[in-house]
Amino acid sequence: MGEKSEAAEDRSAEPSTVEAEIHLKEIGRFPNLQQVRELQARELQLQHIGLTRRRADSSISYQVLHASLDNAWVCVGLTNGHRKKSTKDKPVEAEPKSGRHRVPALVSVSRAAQVWHCVLQQHQRKKVHSVDRNLVDDARLLRRWCLINGICFFWVLRAEEYRIGGKKRGWLTTRREKETRHSWEKLLLDNEVQLSMAVSQETLPPKKKRPTAGLIATPSMESDERLIRTLLLRSKETSSLKPIPFVLYRNSISIIRKTKLLTLLLEDLVVDHVVPCFPASAVLCFEELYIVLQSIKTLIEDCCNGSKFWLLIQQQSVAHKFHELTLELSTLIDIFPIKEMNLSEDIEELVNLIRKQCSKSVASIAEHDIILRNDVLEKLDRIKSEIVPQQSKLKEIFTRLQLNDSTSCTDEIEILEEEVKNQSDQKSKAEIVSLIGLVRYAKCVLYGESSPRIIRCRNKSNSTDLTIPADFRCPISLDLVRDPVVICTGQTYDRASINLWIESGHTTCPKTGQTLLHTEMIPNRALRNLIVMWCREHRIPFESTEIKEKVNDVTTNKTLFEATKMTVSFLLEKARASQSSEKANYFVHELRALAKTDSNSRACIAEAGGLPLLVKFLGSDHPNLQVNAITTILNLSILEANKTRIMETDSVLNSIIEVLRTGVSWEAKGNAAATIFSLTGVHTYRKKLGRKTRVIKGLMELARTGPVSSKRDALVAILNLAGDRETVGKLIEVGVVEMASEVMDGLPEEGVTVLEAVVKKGGLVAITATFHLITKLATILRDGTERAQESAAATLVNVCRKGGLEIVTELAAIPGIERVIWEVMGMGTGRGRRKAATLLRILRRWAAGLYCNATATYSTTNASSTTTVGVVLPG
Repeated sequence: MGEKSEAAEDRSAEPSTVEAEIHLKEIGRFPNLQQVRELQARELQLQHIGLTRRRADSSISYQVLHASLDNAWVCVGLTNGHRKKSTKDKPVEAEPKSGRHRVPALVSVSRAAQVWHCVLQQHQRKKVHSVDRNLVDDARLLRRWCLINGICFFWVLRAEEYRIGGKKRGWLTTRREKETRHSWEKLLLDNEVQLSMAVSQETLPPKKKRPTAGLIATPSMESDERLIRTLLLRSKETSSLKPIPFVLYRNSISIIRKTKLLTLLLEDLVVDHVVPCFPASAVLCFEELYIVLQSIKTLIEDCCNGSKFWLLIQQQSVAHKFHELTLELSTLIDIFPIKEMNLSEDIEELVNLIRKQCSKSVASIAEHDIILRNDVLEKLDRIKSEIVPQQSKLKEIFTRLQLNDSTSCTDEIEILEEEVKNQSDQKSKAEIVSLIGLVRYAKCVLYGESSPRIIRCRNKSNSTDLTIPADFRCPISLDLVRDPVVICTGQTYDRASINLWIESGHTTCPKTGQTLLHTEMIPNRALRNLIVMWCREHRIPFESTEIKEKVNDVTTNKTLFEATKMTVSFLLEKARASQSSEKANYFVHELRALAKTDSNSRACIAEAGGLPLLVKFLGSDHPNLQVNAITTILNLSILEANKTRIMETDSVLNSIIEVLRTGVSWEAKGNAAATIFSLTGVHTYRKKLGRKTRVIKGLMELARTGPVSSKRDALVAILNLAGDRETVGKLIEVGVVEMASEVMDGLPEEGVTVLEAVVKKGGLVAITATFHLITKLATILRDGTERAQESAAATLVNVCRKGGLEIVTELAAIPGIERVIWEVMGMGTGRGRRKAATLLRILRRWAAGLYCNATATYSTTNASSTTTVGVVLPG
């Protein structure tokens, strides 16, 4: 009992993994010569004492063991005296001392491995009984430290076997041993060695494509039988995988076949139960085997599900990863205790077969894969040199990669765009962006007759049966935030909306009214992650601009630019030559998708003469063709230079207005209204469009009679036009107040925001003349969303100030109005609470008989802040 309690105390005294990592940094990686000698003396003392006793000084033993591992990379001078040269096998010459001290030394590695070897040996021979658990714990702890320091546990053990076995050979003299050492040195230099047993899955970084092997934690097993059954299940899952069909087929099929042979071995162990309890060395082999099998499974799955083009370009490094996993498998088989397992003769032959196959493995790549990669690189170089690649050659490449239709090419583009986000190296980003340009071009050239993929441009959040959380709405657009950013006042907005606000000439915060000290924006990644999770739960597609921005960071890439120009030229030429609306619809649809990607694409389409061609299709009776044409113009209008082209070309502007008035579908009319909204972002164009009666009437009619999504497009355009006082007069003439009152039942936020803008620009008389409008505003103040309550409170404040005693009396006569105002003051938004407080003070002054018609009698600072509504552009 005393020994067991001491063992429990011992295990509780062991430093945790996190503490160990911190302690590694505190100790320092490279002690001086005197420290090394002292630590080596302490190591010898520990070997004599043995680690089977209770470690009263666990921190000192930890330092010693850690230093013994670190000493493996100390200067070569410490090891020369410990090497035994052989007359037959010339030892590997010691590498010169480098800046990183990456010189293999045998002294400390062999000492650390000797402790491990002795522990296992004593445990296997049953020389100790009462402290077996401590022995195993010490062995696993040492193994864990080996992994923390990036030293292959089996490499250390093999070195110790050479030393103890008395083999007078140099340090890893065989070819395979040299390859093992060099591969691990490369991993250390590249900072790619990961913890396996020492790190839990919860602390791992986010998974990327084709992760480095060794990221999987071994499951904690209560019994040897459960461990072997779990291992068998993992082996069957791995061996049932299909090899990579398009590239690196030989590499993947080879390692899958070896896994199938392992499955036979594990099945025999499960069925026969050859030993009642597996030796500790076998258990540790099985644990490492689990990690290797999981790494193989992950690598093959990621290769099959990732980008085919990027895998083709990276085939050398991926083939090297397959080779590394095979070497790890070979090392496991080498140290597997066959004799102690009492295996049958045929199973021993099977193990020898696996060992033989693994030992002959080389990191090779099939010649046809190399040729295919060179062909792709050649096509990229030709595109960069402005030479159009041959269609037959492109077809051959895409067929080999199993990209046989437009849909598979679109999926490949999406995966490549995601891959850009995963890369930190600018060179890799540039290569991936070049591949995106190639796939876009080939998709249009090779599969032009494929049916277009329908892009649902509208956010599903526009649906009336789904309420977006208030925190996820942009205060400007009142819609779902796609790219949240924080400005200098601490408020969060959607990047597109706040950019449009600032570009329109505003110098204040839309929500607080504070003056902006600067226009720098900080991404709010925490909020973005919450929005992504919410969208995933409600199955709403989240089209983030982050990936597009990552691509745009390297859009100066010459290959991408030339590929985009070739793609645009091909699409415009085919669209002009199309004899039917169906064929033209495909090419215009591709232009629509291309115009949504980046600024270079928008500029290329406009500069190549795309606008006149799109105007031609705006008059088509084909519903989809008209929708695709107007949506393409909408996407083009995002670019400031294209706004100028549209406004200065009467035929384009008149065609947009005509679609707004007489479009063949509500979607076409709604996108025409969204285009008007985009154009009104420039103050000069806002005035010009506000003078056109057809624009005003078209928007008003759409807001009254259209479906919800089209109404919203019309209302946001009207709201932008209401920023000009002259235009407000025309809006009032055509009944904007009555229209806003009507739509407040279905779209309260948008309707109230329009009223707020109108009353600020001189529409007070029209509002006061509208029957029961004050009562409607009070109802929204009570029952509306936070944003609607904010706009209703701001509108009522402005109306009461400018309307005088009569309006205040009407508001005060509404039953329970003060209680409603108190609720908004306690639970509304920041601006809503301030407006509600102002409104309450107005009512209190009226009740005290202090309120009069003069505006000067009552005033506040930051009385109002116009809230404009934006629109999410379709795709």
